[in-house]
Amino acid sequence: MKFQKWTVKLSAQHCTIYGKTVDYSRLINKVYQDGARIFVDLGPRTTCSKWISETLEQSPPFSLR
Repeated sequence: MKFQKWTVKLSAQHCTIYGKTVDYSRLINKVYQDGARIFVDLGPRTTCSKWISETLEQSPPFSLR
């Protein structure tokens, strides 16, 4: 793996990417439509699993907590 040297431009690019809001329900619906049926929640609580269940309440997702 090749790492890039830190530059102000690179830092600005990271801020642009990491500063964006994630439309979680749209993302989950898209992933589900693309065929995903198993979702793994790696967080310390079950927040993401709850969001997945609420977003796909009419569909049968499987979330591992």
